[in-house]
Amino acid sequence: MASIDRTAYPRSKRMVSGRELVEAFSPTADEVAWARGKTQNDQHLLALVVRLKSYQRLGYFPKLTDVPAVVVDQVRSVLGLPDELAAETDADRTAKRHRQFVREHLGVKAGGPWPGQHARVVERDLRQHGVILRGHP
Repeated sequence: MASIDRTAYPRSKRMVSGRELVEAFSPTADEVAWARGKTQNDQHLLALVVRLKSYQRLGYFPKLTDVPAVVVDQVRSVLGLPDELAAETDADRTAKRHRQFVREHLGVKAGGPWPGQHARVVERDLRQHGVILRGHP
């Protein structure tokens, strides 16, 4: 039986390998520039990028409190932010706005559980990160 993090509904693993941290959770320079343009402080910058990288990896938005600390630490490190800075937002509407920013950035349209474009984006990202092996459906 496949582990839960390798199923159609993956969850964040509590133990994330160093390789996976670097490959799946290190924002690119373009992603950092995009996120800086969408936020006004470092705390929101960290939260937005953690949401982006989590969504790219999992295909959904986990609660920030459910994202493993090592993932937040990796994103914080790449962003060059202080260790004590937490990935959190002060309002539900900020979190909602961040989710919308991520969907727009990735070209994912809301509506229905798996609209065609969303499924293609998620499948591409899952294949890219080795969750779906190449050549397999």
